[in-house]
Amino acid sequence: MTETRLRARDPHRATRSSARAWLFAVLMGAISTSLAFWLGSDQSIWFDEAYTVLVVEHSVPDIISLTAVDVHPPLFYLLLKAWVSVFGTSLPALRLMPALLTGLAVITGFALLRRLFDARIAAVALPLFALNPLILRYGFEVRMYSLATLISLLATLMLVRAMRSGRWHHWVLYGLLVVAGMYTLYVSVLIWLAHAIWLLAHWWNHDERTLFRQPWLWTYAASLLLFAPWVPVAAQQATNGALAANGSPVGIETLANALTMVTAFDGLTLDHYTRAAE
Repeated sequence: MTETRLRARDPHRATRSSARAWLFAVLMGAISTSLAFWLGSDQSIWFDEAYTVLVVEHSVPDIISLTAVDVHPPLFYLLLKAWVSVFGTSLPALRLMPALLTGLAVITGFALLRRLFDARIAAVALPLFALNPLILRYGFEVRMYSLATLISLLATLMLVRAMRSGRWHHWVLYGLLVVAGMYTLYVSVLIWLAHAIWLLAHWWNHDERTLFRQPWLWTYAASLLLFAPWVPVAAQQATNGALAANGSPVGIETLANALTMVTAFDGLTLDHYTRAAE
């Protein structure tokens, strides 16, 4: 029985069922946060993380300048700067922020699945996401990946809400999340491209309004304008010869590492990472 039918037949039972579902989502988020924090508690800070800590020890203007010679945009560094100003730069404090972001991403994933399907399907699928080794592996790293995951899920959820409600504030929130994603991790553009392709297909097949009357088109246009000030810096970062190349040859070991990161923690993932950190 779907939530809509249950709510129509017995609103009180539906409320209790919804509360239990959200309680389960929060529990899974807490488990994911705890596991990510535990897995990272005995992991030494490695090169990229050390660079992150070095950056956030500077002032905000200096952080902007330093990220201009990095390969990533500045939003995560700025948020981490605010975090360490309160909690300090101890290893537990540094590990806690991405772990909490991972837990929030799990809860957001539940909200998205619940809106797309129903609470039962979301509850079944959620542990597969919350306990995914790849999610947990990057859930403790002091880099921008857990934040990018959270933003991507929040944006997808807001896109679904905007399409169903048509309300302008949902589109505004979606656009702001798109901008936040671009200021967090450049490859998040793949998420927005996937969204845009789906929106184009939906418009082509189901909407009789002209393209220029589509709210999502103007949302993307506004997002581009908000990201435009950083575009010259991003272009400079792409050609920065002071940094190591983004690409490298792909061999059997590389493919094995990628596969086992998604499926399990073993000698090619956490143990390999630990040896590299030491």
